[in-house]
Amino acid sequence: MTNSSFPLALNDRGAQVAELQSNLVRLGYIIPEHEQDEQVFGVGTQEALLRLQAKYSLRRTGAFDDRTKPVLSRDLLGCVACANAPIQT
Repeated sequence: MTNSSFPLALNDRGAQVAELQSNLVRLGYIIPEHEQDEQVFGVGTQEALLRLQAKYSLRRTGAFDDRTKPVLSRDLLGCVACANAPIQT
């Protein structure tokens, strides 16, 4: 399944998935290298989102949805370690 629209979920592929993965990695979440190389929303990407959602007491969907997007954006804005890296949302 290929999907370049929002929300992003398991088995989606493409540039938006790659941007999501890059942002999650910037925040310290681990995304398997093969998922990043293939720009695929796999189990590793889903697990990272589940952890982010749990951290902020969001409904744990494992998808990059309307409630998760602003939380990720806020985390990126406050990220000291990634202050010099461009933000992709």
